Amino acid sequence: MIAGKYTYEVAISFAEEDRNAALALSLAFEIEGFKSIYYYPEKQEDYLGEELEKILTNIYCREAKYAVILFSEHYLKKDFTRVELEAIKNRMKSESSHVYMIPVKLNDKFSFEDEDLAKLKCYLWNYNPKPLAKKMMELFGKRLTHSPQKAGPEKIIYYTGNQALFIVGGNIKNFKQKIFKGDGNR
Repeated sequence: MIAGKYTYEVAISFAEEDRNAALALSLAFEIEGFKSIYYYPEKQEDYLGEELEKILTNIYCREAKYAVILFSEHYLKKDFTRVELEAIKNRMKSESSHVYMIPVKLNDKFSFEDEDLAKLKCYLWNYNPKPLAKKMMELFGKRLTHSPQKAGPEKIIYYTGNQALFIVGGNIKNFKQKIFKGDGNR
Protein backbone atom coordinates (compact mmCIF):
# COMPACT_ATOMS: atom_id res chain seq x y z
CA MET A 1 0.00 0.00 0.00
CA ILE A 2 1.36 3.41 -0.98
CA ALA A 3 0.08 6.57 0.70
CA GLY A 4 -3.35 5.14 1.53
CA LYS A 5 -3.84 3.68 -1.95
CA TYR A 6 -4.06 0.00 -2.63
CA THR A 7 -2.24 -1.82 -5.40
CA TYR A 8 -5.31 -3.99 -6.05
CA GLU A 9 -8.98 -3.19 -5.68
CA VAL A 10 -9.74 -6.88 -5.20
CA ALA A 11 -7.65 -10.03 -4.78
CA ILE A 12 -9.04 -13.49 -5.51
CA SER A 13 -7.85 -16.37 -3.34
CA PHE A 14 -8.48 -19.87 -4.72
CA ALA A 15 -7.11 -23.39 -5.03
CA GLU A 16 -5.53 -24.42 -8.33
CA GLU A 17 -8.38 -26.86 -8.99
CA ASP A 18 -10.78 -23.89 -8.95
CA ARG A 19 -8.79 -21.67 -11.31
CA ASN A 20 -11.52 -21.56 -13.96
CA ALA A 21 -14.04 -20.20 -11.45
CA ALA A 22 -11.42 -17.64 -10.38
CA LEU A 23 -10.78 -16.69 -14.01
CA ALA A 24 -14.50 -16.27 -14.67
CA LEU A 25 -14.81 -14.08 -11.56
CA SER A 26 -11.75 -12.02 -12.54
CA LEU A 27 -13.26 -11.38 -15.97
CA ALA A 28 -16.63 -10.50 -14.42
CA PHE A 29 -14.89 -7.98 -12.13
CA GLU A 30 -13.13 -6.47 -15.13
CA ILE A 31 -16.38 -6.15 -17.07
CA GLU A 32 -18.10 -4.60 -14.06
CA GLY A 33 -15.42 -1.89 -13.92
CA PHE A 34 -12.79 -3.04 -11.43
CA LYS A 35 -9.43 -1.79 -12.71
CA SER A 36 -6.87 -3.66 -10.60
CA ILE A 37 -7.53 -7.31 -9.84
CA TYR A 38 -5.04 -9.70 -8.28
CA TYR A 39 -5.49 -13.02 -10.05
CA TYR A 40 -2.42 -15.19 -9.42
CA PRO A 41 -1.96 -16.76 -12.89
CA GLU A 42 -1.64 -13.32 -14.46
CA LYS A 43 0.91 -12.19 -11.87
CA GLN A 44 3.01 -15.30 -11.13
CA GLU A 45 5.89 -14.35 -13.44
CA ASP A 46 6.23 -11.02 -11.60
CA TYR A 47 7.49 -12.90 -8.55
CA LEU A 48 10.09 -15.25 -10.02
CA GLY A 49 12.92 -15.83 -7.57
CA GLU A 50 11.04 -14.24 -4.67
CA GLU A 51 9.64 -15.89 -1.55
CA LEU A 52 6.00 -16.41 -2.51
CA GLU A 53 4.75 -16.76 1.07
CA LYS A 54 5.92 -13.22 1.89
CA ILE A 55 4.54 -11.83 -1.37
CA LEU A 56 1.10 -13.40 -0.80
CA THR A 57 0.97 -12.28 2.83
CA ASN A 58 1.72 -8.73 1.77
CA ILE A 59 -0.87 -8.74 -1.03
CA TYR A 60 -3.71 -10.12 1.08
CA CYS A 61 -2.81 -8.21 4.24
CA ARG A 62 -1.82 -4.80 2.83
CA GLU A 63 -2.07 -4.39 -0.96
CA ALA A 64 -5.65 -5.50 -1.69
CA LYS A 65 -8.54 -3.25 -0.74
CA TYR A 66 -10.91 -6.26 -0.78
CA ALA A 67 -10.45 -10.02 -0.97
CA VAL A 68 -12.68 -12.76 -2.31
CA ILE A 69 -12.06 -16.34 -1.25
CA LEU A 70 -13.38 -19.17 -3.39
CA PHE A 71 -13.92 -21.91 -0.83
CA SER A 72 -14.05 -25.52 -1.99
CA GLU A 73 -12.95 -28.91 -0.72
CA HIS A 74 -9.50 -28.14 -2.20
CA TYR A 75 -8.96 -24.71 -0.65
CA LEU A 76 -7.85 -25.62 2.87
CA LYS A 77 -5.58 -28.43 1.65
CA LYS A 78 -3.15 -26.15 -0.18
CA ASP A 79 -0.08 -24.52 1.37
CA PHE A 80 -0.38 -21.14 -0.31
CA THR A 81 -4.13 -20.78 0.14
CA ARG A 82 -3.58 -21.35 3.86
CA VAL A 83 -1.01 -18.52 3.78
CA GLU A 84 -3.51 -16.27 1.98
CA LEU A 85 -6.29 -17.19 4.41
CA GLU A 86 -4.11 -16.42 7.42
CA ALA A 87 -3.21 -13.01 5.96
CA ILE A 88 -6.88 -12.30 5.24
CA LYS A 89 -7.93 -13.31 8.77
CA ASN A 90 -5.22 -11.07 10.27
CA ARG A 91 -6.45 -8.15 8.17
CA MET A 92 -10.06 -8.86 9.19
CA LYS A 93 -9.05 -8.75 12.87
CA SER A 94 -7.16 -5.47 12.48
CA GLU A 95 -9.92 -3.82 10.42
CA SER A 96 -13.04 -5.29 11.98
CA SER A 97 -15.08 -2.11 11.48
CA HIS A 98 -15.74 -2.77 7.77
CA VAL A 99 -16.13 -5.64 5.33
CA TYR A 100 -12.85 -6.64 3.71
CA MET A 101 -13.39 -10.27 2.68
CA ILE A 102 -16.24 -11.81 0.70
CA PRO A 103 -16.46 -15.59 1.20
CA VAL A 104 -17.79 -17.58 -1.76
CA LYS A 105 -18.71 -21.24 -1.49
CA LEU A 106 -18.17 -22.97 -4.81
CA ASN A 107 -20.51 -25.73 -3.70
CA ASP A 108 -23.01 -25.99 -0.88
CA LYS A 109 -21.35 -29.14 0.48
CA PHE A 110 -18.33 -27.18 1.73
CA SER A 111 -18.40 -26.49 5.47
CA PHE A 112 -16.06 -24.46 7.62
CA GLU A 113 -14.11 -25.93 10.48
CA ASP A 114 -12.99 -22.46 11.54
CA GLU A 115 -15.58 -20.98 13.95
CA ASP A 116 -14.92 -17.36 12.89
CA LEU A 117 -15.40 -18.14 9.20
CA ALA A 118 -18.45 -20.31 9.87
CA LYS A 119 -20.23 -17.23 11.26
CA LEU A 120 -19.88 -15.29 8.01
CA LYS A 121 -22.65 -15.07 5.44
CA CYS A 122 -21.31 -16.69 2.27
CA TYR A 123 -22.18 -16.13 -1.33
CA LEU A 124 -23.12 -19.39 -3.09
CA TRP A 125 -21.40 -19.61 -6.50
CA ASN A 126 -24.07 -21.26 -8.70
CA TYR A 127 -21.68 -21.08 -11.69
CA ASN A 128 -22.47 -17.44 -12.34
CA PRO A 129 -19.86 -14.80 -11.42
CA LYS A 130 -21.81 -11.82 -12.81
CA PRO A 131 -24.15 -11.25 -9.83
CA LEU A 132 -21.25 -11.34 -7.37
CA ALA A 133 -19.19 -8.86 -9.42
CA LYS A 134 -22.21 -6.59 -9.78
CA LYS A 135 -23.01 -6.77 -6.04
CA MET A 136 -19.39 -6.00 -5.10
CA MET A 137 -19.41 -2.97 -7.41
CA GLU A 138 -22.67 -1.81 -5.83
CA LEU A 139 -21.26 -2.24 -2.31
CA PHE A 140 -17.72 -1.02 -2.87
CA GLY A 141 -17.68 0.94 -6.14
CA LYS A 142 -17.80 4.32 -4.48
CA ARG A 143 -14.85 3.29 -2.27
CA LEU A 144 -12.57 2.15 -5.10
CA THR A 145 -9.62 4.11 -6.45
CA HIS A 146 -11.43 4.98 -9.70
CA SER A 147 -14.85 5.87 -10.97
CA PRO A 148 -16.72 2.69 -11.84
CA GLN A 149 -17.51 2.21 -15.50
CA LYS A 150 -20.51 0.07 -16.24
CA ALA A 151 -20.02 -2.47 -18.98
CA GLY A 152 -22.36 -2.38 -21.93
CA PRO A 153 -24.71 -5.24 -22.73
CA GLU A 154 -22.26 -6.50 -25.37
CA LYS A 155 -19.95 -7.90 -22.68
CA ILE A 156 -21.03 -11.24 -21.26
CA ILE A 157 -19.35 -14.02 -19.27
CA TYR A 158 -20.49 -17.60 -18.94
CA TYR A 159 -18.87 -20.12 -16.64
CA THR A 160 -19.64 -23.75 -17.38
CA GLY A 161 -17.63 -25.91 -15.01
CA ASN A 162 -14.41 -26.38 -16.96
CA GLN A 163 -14.78 -23.41 -19.30
CA ALA A 164 -15.16 -19.67 -19.08
CA LEU A 165 -16.57 -17.95 -22.14
CA PHE A 166 -16.01 -14.22 -22.47
CA ILE A 167 -18.12 -12.60 -25.17
CA VAL A 168 -17.30 -9.06 -26.29
CA GLY A 169 -19.27 -7.59 -29.17
CA GLY A 170 -19.95 -10.99 -30.69
CA ASN A 171 -16.34 -12.22 -30.43
CA ILE A 172 -15.96 -15.27 -28.22
CA LYS A 173 -12.80 -15.90 -26.26
CA ASN A 174 -12.81 -19.39 -24.79
CA PHE A 175 -10.65 -19.90 -21.74
CA LYS A 176 -10.92 -23.68 -21.75
CA GLN A 177 -8.85 -25.25 -18.99
CA LYS A 178 -6.45 -22.30 -18.91
CA ILE A 179 -3.25 -23.89 -17.67
CA PHE A 180 -0.69 -22.01 -15.66
CA LYS A 181 2.53 -23.06 -14.02
CA GLY A 182 1.45 -24.41 -10.70
CA ASP A 183 3.51 -25.53 -7.83
CA GLY A 184 0.84 -27.94 -6.59
CA ASN A 185 0.30 -25.91 -3.43
CA ARG A 186 -1.92 -23.24 -4.89
